Amino acid sequence: MSYEKGGRADKFGNKFENNWVIKNLLDVILEKKAYVQLEALGEDEAGVDIWVADNHGKKEAQQCKGRNGTDDHWTYSSVNKKGLWNTWKKQLDRDENICVSLVSPLSFIPLEGICQRARNNDNNPFDFYNTQILKSGGGIKTLFNNICSLLHFDTKTELGLYDALKYFKRIFYRQYPDSELQQLIDDKISMIFIEDSKIVYSILLKFILTNDIYGKKVTAYDLNSYLIKNNIHYRSFANDTRITPIIKNLNIEYDDAFNSFSKELLLRNESSHCWNLIQQGKSIIIHGQAGAGKSGVTANIIDFCKKEAVPYLAIKLDKRIPSDNTKVWSKSLGFPDSLSYCFDSVSKDKHAVVILDQLDALRWALSESATAITVCTQLVREINALNNERENTISLVLVCRSYDLQTDSEIKKIFIDNINWEECKVELLENQDVKKIIGPSFNNLSPKLCNLLRVPSNLYIWTKLDSTQNTENIKATYQLVFKWKEQLEKKAKTNHIDIKLVNNTINQIVSFCADKGKLSIPLALLDIDELTKTFLISNGLINQSGNIISFTHQSILDCFLAKQMFIKYYSNKPLIDIIGSLEQQKISRRYQTQIFFQQLLDCDNEMFLDLGSQLLNSSNIRYNFKCLFLEVIAQIQTPEECIIEFILELLSNAEWKKTVINAVINGKSIYITQLIEDGILDLWMKDTPEIVIGLFASLSPNYDKRQIQFMKKYCLSDKNNPNWSRCFYDNIIKDSDDFFDLKIEYYKMN
Repeated sequence: MSYEKGGRADKFGNKFENNWVIKNLLDVILEKKAYVQLEALGEDEAGVDIWVADNHGKKEAQQCKGRNGTDDHWTYSSVNKKGLWNTWKKQLDRDENICVSLVSPLSFIPLEGICQRARNNDNNPFDFYNTQILKSGGGIKTLFNNICSLLHFDTKTELGLYDALKYFKRIFYRQYPDSELQQLIDDKISMIFIEDSKIVYSILLKFILTNDIYGKKVTAYDLNSYLIKNNIHYRSFANDTRITPIIKNLNIEYDDAFNSFSKELLLRNESSHCWNLIQQGKSIIIHGQAGAGKSGVTANIIDFCKKEAVPYLAIKLDKRIPSDNTKVWSKSLGFPDSLSYCFDSVSKDKHAVVILDQLDALRWALSESATAITVCTQLVREINALNNERENTISLVLVCRSYDLQTDSEIKKIFIDNINWEECKVELLENQDVKKIIGPSFNNLSPKLCNLLRVPSNLYIWTKLDSTQNTENIKATYQLVFKWKEQLEKKAKTNHIDIKLVNNTINQIVSFCADKGKLSIPLALLDIDELTKTFLISNGLINQSGNIISFTHQSILDCFLAKQMFIKYYSNKPLIDIIGSLEQQKISRRYQTQIFFQQLLDCDNEMFLDLGSQLLNSSNIRYNFKCLFLEVIAQIQTPEECIIEFILELLSNAEWKKTVINAVINGKSIYITQLIEDGILDLWMKDTPEIVIGLFASLSPNYDKRQIQFMKKYCLSDKNNPNWSRCFYDNIIKDSDDFFDLKIEYYKMN
C-alpha cells in the first residue's frame, strides 16, 4: 500500500531517519535484535519513533532526530522542547527492562558524558554525584542538575541520587554522522548479501515506506520473506569446500617465500608482543627499516597460530597485487567472493588472523598502486564490519617499511580510525642474537660490520658467505650483496654452470623490475634454463613462488638497481637518466638511490660532491631526493675536509641553509667546531641566536673545549636570552669538568 501523507510518512521521509531504521532492520536480519517496531500504539507510542528489542527481553525506545533546526548540536532546552525528558521518564517507569535513547547525527556531549559515567558507576550514588558529576566540566554538572530538577530527583538525598543514577544507566545517546551511518549500512549489506548494496538498500527503503508495517513487530522472518520475494540472496559459504584449500595454498605460498638465516626460526621480542596484542583482539601495523626482519616477526606469528590452532591467512602483496575491487581480486586468488567474507565463514567461532605483508610494495605497482591501496582499504573496512558482528574478532596484521608508513598519505588512509590498531616497530637484532648465528668469530668483526649484521637481511647474506671470504672492508649492504655475487660466480664455475647465464638471469630480473615497477618477474618472461634456475634457488639468491620469480629479499634487488644507476653515472649518462624523471622519482626508488649515493661516496668523494652539486641545482629532481643526498652526508662519522667545505658553502645559500642545519649539522660536533673557527657562529649570534643555541643544545652535554669557550663568551654575558638554559640539563653524570664549571657559573648568574 502507498504510505499516508504527513504523520508517520513525514517522520520517516527524512534520510537519516530512514537510514537508522534500515540499520536496525539489518541487525534483526543478523539476529542481533529480535524485532523492530515503528510507531507503536498506546503507551508504547509516547516519545518513541522506534522500538528495538533484543533476544533477552530488553527493549529500547528510540527517538530519532536527524536535525535540530539550524543548530549543529543538542542542548537541554532543545531536547526539552521536544518533551523528551518527561516522556523518557514515563517509559523508564513502566519496566526496568526498558531503556531509551536519542539517535542523531548531531552531538550532545554532556548527555553522553553523564550516561557513560552512570554506567561506569558501581551503584554508589554519592560517589557518582560528588566525583563523576560535580568535578566534571563541559556542561555536565549543569545538564545533570537541570534534568534532575525537571524530573523531581532530589540531588541532596541519597534516595534521589540513587533514582537519578538508576535512570541515567538506562539512557543512551547514539550519535552517527550521516556519512558514517551510510557507510555502516553499506558495509553490513555487503557482508550479508550477494547483490550490490545500492539494490538491497533501495529494497529495504521500499519495505519501510510502502508496506503496512507501522505498529507491527518486524522480525527476521518478515524480512527474510520480503527479501526472498524481491530476489535478494544471502551470502553463505559455510559449506563451501573450495575455501579451506585456497587458504592453505596461499599460506604455503607465503611460507615458501620466507628465507631464514638459521635452521631454527629466531623468536623476536616483537613477535611475543604482537601475539599478546592479537590475543586481545587488536590489529597491528608492523613496520621497520628495510631488512629489519618484519617478515621474520610475521613468521613467528604464524608459528603461534599453528601451535594454538588459530585460523590464519597470509598474503605477500608483492606477489598478489590487489586489483579492481576486493571481490575481483579475491576471485583471482581462487575465492568465490571477497576473501574477507570467505575467511569469516571458516573462522566464525574462533579468533583469527589475516596478514598482509609488504604493503610498501604497492608503491612499486606504478599505475596500479592507487587501485591496490584502495582495495586494501576496502578489505580492512569489510573485516572491520565483520568484527562488529563477530564474538571472536579477526586481527589484521599489516606489514610495511617505516618510511613508507610515515610518508605515504595513501597508505595512511588504510588505517581507518574505528579499528583498534597498534603499532609494532621491528628494531635491529641485538648483538647476542647475531652472535648466536655467527658463533665465536663475531668477536673478531669490526664494530661497523657487527652493526651491519644486526639487520636480518644482511645476516641472511652473511650466512651464505664462505668462511674463506675476506670481509674486513665490508661496511654497507651493497658490499655484502656483491661479495655474495662474486662467490656465486665462483661456485657456478666450479659446478660447470655458465656464469654468463647466471649474470644474464640477474640482469633480466633487475631490468624487468626497473621497467615495470615490480618486485618480481613471471617465469614465462625469464630466459633461463632449469639448471641455472635450480642453482640460484638452492643458493638462496632467488625464490620461485608458483610461476613468479623474485630475489629472496627486496634489499638485494635494491642493491642491483643501485648498481645500474652507478654504471649509468660512470657512463656519463644525464642525471635525469640516472635518478629518473619527475614521475619516476617516487619513494619506491628512494632506498636504491640512497645505496647509489653511498656507493659513489665510498668510491670517490669528488665525484660524489660533483653529483651533489648537479642534484641540488637541478629543477628536474624532487626536493626529497635532494634531501636524501644530504642524509647520506649526515651519516658520515668523520667527514673529510672536502665534505666539510661543501656543507659550509651550502650554508651561504639561503635556499638550503635551514635544511642543511637540520639534516647535517645538528648534533655533529665537527661541523659546529668548524663554524666557530670560521667565525660564522659569531655572525649568526647577531642575527639568529636561536639557531646557534639550538645547535649547541643538540650536542649537550658532549662539548669540547673550543665549544665551551664559545658558550662561555655568550651565555654568561647574554642575560636577556634565557634560551641558553636548553644546553644546561640537570644530569651532571656525563659533564666534563670544564662544562660543569660553566654550568655552575651560568646558574649563579641566572
